[in-house]
Amino acid sequence: MLVTPPLSNAKPHSCHAHPGITACCTVEETQQWLVLNRFGQYCSLFANFNGTDLLQLCRKDLLDLCGHADGIRLYNSLHSRTLKTLYVKLPQDKGGWGRIAAS
Repeated sequence: MLVTPPLSNAKPHSCHAHPGITACCTVEETQQWLVLNRFGQYCSLFANFNGTDLLQLCRKDLLDLCGHADGIRLYNSLHSRTLKTLYVKLPQDKGGWGRIAAS
């Protein structure tokens, strides 16, 4: 099944500075991201999608196109932010380290 992306007005720019897909990613960069994130089997399906096109797909679209497990995984990979955990120890703390989650 070949899916044609919606027409987008996004101008292609290099997104090498970003670890994930951004709206400025070209078709080639989107293909590379799919492979690097273990979605290589969907490269032919999303062959004409740039970053904007891929990010515009809703969760239901991805479930329909990729199946339940990969659809959820792809949606989460596209839309979740990386959560970083920072461990701090304040001078007044007695005992162990405190954990702070930050985005």
